[in-house]
Amino acid sequence: MAVMLQYLSTSPEQEPPDFVSSVRAALLCMQTHPKPLETLFPDGKSKYYRLDNDGQWTEATPES
Repeated sequence: MAVMLQYLSTSPEQEPPDFVSSVRAALLCMQTHPKPLETLFPDGKSKYYRLDNDGQWTEATPES
């Protein structure tokens, strides 16, 4: 944890509690999708999400 704060933050002492987990998730996404336009947005189409009642984002259709 300290390594991520030291090397990936401009102000480690001021980062919110979820900083490390957010950076980890972003890095994992980058590793999983090395060509993000092709793997995250197949055929160049946008993705749509909605916020569920439990506070989680879920992929949705444009109409929902």
